[in-house]
Amino acid sequence: MFPEGCDESIALRDLSQKDEEHWQMPFPEIAKELNITATRSTLEQVFHSQHQIFRRKPAHKPSLSPEQMEARLAFAHMALQIAINTVVFTDEMWVEFNSLR
Repeated sequence: MFPEGCDESIALRDLSQKDEEHWQMPFPEIAKELNITATRSTLEQVFHSQHQIFRRKPAHKPSLSPEQMEARLAFAHMALQIAINTVVFTDEMWVEFNSLR
């Protein structure tokens, strides 16, 4: 761990705030650019506790294709036509109808 106010900690902070490119850069890449070897969790702890700098990795969710959007819309319209009293709600993983069990 880097003591609070040490040269490495200050260098990490300064580089992470340098420009827009570094604002979006993950902590390990910033450390690599400064030739500082530390685990990701150690770097996160230094940035969080000493400098109140946080990063998040946005989740990459693939976009729906036009066919998938059309299929979802068709399913929603179909579901509106079903009477709610004909739907079976259960918290079981397996349901059997007309079974002797």
